[in-house]
Amino acid sequence: VGARLSFQTTDHAGWGKNISTGQDVDDEHRRSVRGKVNIAPSDNLIIKLSADYTEQNDSGGGAFHFLKNAPGFLADGLRDGFLVPSNARDVAGVQPRFGLKNYGGSVNIDATIGKSTLTSITGYRKVHSDLLMSSDGTTGNYAPTQFEENSTMFTQELRWKISFNNIDSLFGAYYFNEKNSAQTLAPLHWRLFDVNFCALAQIPQPCAPNSQRFLAQAFDAGGVQKTNAFAVFTQQTWNVTDALGVDLGLRYSSETRKATEHFQ
Repeated sequence: VGARLSFQTTDHAGWGKNISTGQDVDDEHRRSVRGKVNIAPSDNLIIKLSADYTEQNDSGGGAFHFLKNAPGFLADGLRDGFLVPSNARDVAGVQPRFGLKNYGGSVNIDATIGKSTLTSITGYRKVHSDLLMSSDGTTGNYAPTQFEENSTMFTQELRWKISFNNIDSLFGAYYFNEKNSAQTLAPLHWRLFDVNFCALAQIPQPCAPNSQRFLAQAFDAGGVQKTNAFAVFTQQTWNVTDALGVDLGLRYSSETRKATEHFQ
């Protein structure tokens, strides 16, 4: 039996500030661990196990930094008197947040029976990430935007290798299954549509233009994709001499994908 364990940590404070909250941004807090175990009960059986886990929680996953207005365009928040950072590393609006969980493992088994070897490789992985950021880049916080992704994968491969005289034969099968989902959600402030809501709703002054209760419109887009695939394959090697071999390989694959999506 043999084993190996490794880990990694990353920690640093932010390179910038959120001028709306005073908190750090562009920081990083990440933890990773990986382990491997090799088990050999006999010369004819070898089992290899591996697993890894990564987690990250910080404000450095992709905050929107306001650089300048596009030619001929004034950001809605600036139009209404809100501020943007003077430092390109700073941000404004909702406090950025990035979260990641990524883990998986595999099992590899090699069994020798006479002149043949049977190999099984099984793999699994799951990934979840979410990101919260301000898309308008001003202290008005007109468009806090959230991105979320999930992915689950499973694979299984079987191989059988056997030799007949001067012919080495390999037969195999492979299966892959994956489910991905993603969503983008952004409540949109009424001022993005250039509507004087205070006057329209006859709200007496002072009427706070950045009041969260006016976030009535929303952008919502996402979907789910599922993949199923399998394959069978073979390779035949004719050893003409000790220095010359001729290979013949065949493979058949089939893949099906289904997707559903929504947008509003």
